[in-house]
Amino acid sequence: MGIKNFIKKNKTRFAGILAAAIILIVTFSVALQTTKPLYHGTVVFVKENGGFFGIVRDDGKRLYPVNLPEAYQRDGLRIIFSYVPVAVAVNITWGQPIRIYSIISEQSVKQKL
Repeated sequence: MGIKNFIKKNKTRFAGILAAAIILIVTFSVALQTTKPLYHGTVVFVKENGGFFGIVRDDGKRLYPVNLPEAYQRDGLRIIFSYVPVAVAVNITWGQPIRIYSIISEQSVKQKL
């Protein structure tokens, strides 16, 4: 039985399988584009350049967030976050400039558990 005969005899089933495959492919593609790794870190106040809030990941990497929400600008705050690197015109040598993609305090997570 060729593929054409299979499709003719099983139009409804084939259409359902095809639709499911398309949905899976689209869902997987979107997930790959939007999923960012999560990191644990600590917000720190850096006294350089007039003072700003940075993030030190648990592995020691220093990050300069260009969009740290005001609610998270607390020295010593433990956070879980994801980010993307960015290029900025500001002359910051303290850490890698990043744009935060998602952020939550570790305390908030513990309270929800």
